[in-house]
Amino acid sequence: MRALRALSVCVMLGIVCGGVLAQATGGAVEVSSTDPGAYYSTGALVDGQSGLTAKCWRSAANGTLPQWIVFTPAGAPATINSVTIDPYTGYPDLAGPFWPKDVVIQVISTPGAEPVEVARQTLDPGREAKTIEFAPTAAAQVRIEILSVQGGGNVVEISEVSAGTAAAAPTDDPAVPVEEPPVEEDPVTPPRAEEGPVTVPPGEEGPVTVPPVEEVPPPPVEEVPPPPVEEVPPPPVEEVPPPPVEEVPPPPVEEVPPPPVEEVPPPPVEEVPPPPVEEALPPPVEEVPPPPVEEVPPPPAEDATTPAAGSVNLAAAAAGGVITVPNSLESKFGPEHLNDGVYDGSSGDCWVSGNGLTFPYDIVVSFANSAVHEVTGVSVTSNTGQEYIFGARWPQDVQILVSSTGTQPGDFQAVQTATLAKSAETQNIPLTPVEARYVMIRVLSNHGHKTMEMSEIEVWGSPQPAGGAAVAPTAPVGEAPVPGADGGLPRNPDGTVDEAALGQLLAALRAQITNQQAVIDQLLAELGQ
Repeated sequence: MRALRALSVCVMLGIVCGGVLAQATGGAVEVSSTDPGAYYSTGALVDGQSGLTAKCWRSAANGTLPQWIVFTPAGAPATINSVTIDPYTGYPDLAGPFWPKDVVIQVISTPGAEPVEVARQTLDPGREAKTIEFAPTAAAQVRIEILSVQGGGNVVEISEVSAGTAAAAPTDDPAVPVEEPPVEEDPVTPPRAEEGPVTVPPGEEGPVTVPPVEEVPPPPVEEVPPPPVEEVPPPPVEEVPPPPVEEVPPPPVEEVPPPPVEEVPPPPVEEVPPPPVEEALPPPVEEVPPPPVEEVPPPPAEDATTPAAGSVNLAAAAAGGVITVPNSLESKFGPEHLNDGVYDGSSGDCWVSGNGLTFPYDIVVSFANSAVHEVTGVSVTSNTGQEYIFGARWPQDVQILVSSTGTQPGDFQAVQTATLAKSAETQNIPLTPVEARYVMIRVLSNHGHKTMEMSEIEVWGSPQPAGGAAVAPTAPVGEAPVPGADGGLPRNPDGTVDEAALGQLLAALRAQITNQQAVIDQLLAELGQ
């Protein structure tokens, strides 16, 4: 009897303990697709680490929804009643658009069987782990189907997945105690046998003895119920789910993109500016006009725009231009990047708006000395990284407004509207020539994100202020940062390219060319040519 009781308790303990063990992360994982990048793998879904870009799964960039994940719960086959999806793969502002939104949970009872849907849910956009509960179901594998993501794109990122095992409640099982009273104890009751034959005369069929049948009722069954089992489950079950998720996030995910961009911008710019500038000024006025007039216009067009011939970028910092924005995400993504002459924003040289973006969003450009110039066009470059990741942040519908007085809302007048493509290329917005002291780029919408990014804004116009004043001031000739000792790129002590010095050098060289061209144009104008 004691052996049977012990067996009953152990069986029930096994059920409860199984529920605890199943809270651990699952085993083998299969997915619909994986980004080939070195930071992403299927194994990261069940490694217990959350909040790291380098420790997560991302679907292929060229894939389509739905994407799916199949994993084996710990202790499978097991009875499960929940699935937990942890989306936290990095800063919500950058990674949040790739987190799952609409999901379907399916259970595969045995390997190879058809998946059966047990739950369907829309997840909120927060970074916290999401637990989806359902009725206890036997499962050898779990299949998670992602129908959509928070940012509306096709790429999915998930940090961790796991399944919660249902702990079976103790049940009254009459089968266990029934086996307890064996027949071996019947001979211990001879007094009852003496009472039976007394009422039945010999010779009749009475000796068959009806009384022994009454010996079957098992009063000892009352002794077996397993109350002690209830004391086992509570402590261990609560301790498994909360791994130290909050301690992982700090690593600076933002620092990964910069390296590959260093070598792209510099080469073509160095050889163009210096020679023509030095030769254009000194010769006699009569000899200068023919050659330079034909050759000088190309420099402003090097940024893939088509500004009016003879116009200059009045918004450039080197020409005294200043750009003002309502807000920026961080100081390192401030508006000074919008007119520094560096167009390759993938190296981090770009402007990013603050969170909670609202439209319209007004960006104001003012010229050197608050002078009034004739403006002929505006160019916008949205090159801040890979289009499939950052394209939703780029401006889409814009309106160009001008003011010749002040910067109050009533001072501006709309002169042009345009819809920009989701493209990293520079896009030019031509204007009918108009005089302006301030130019406003009013962004009416972007391509769907809650922040906005741009690499460069240019305002093209006449270098000579309206009314015949002197040419707009530009960076003085000769104050450009000095190149490297060998005449090549400026470098850091460790031999790497000094990107900050290179950007200043290129901006100053462009300013010198613009300044010299403006002087030439003014001389030609005075000569009547």
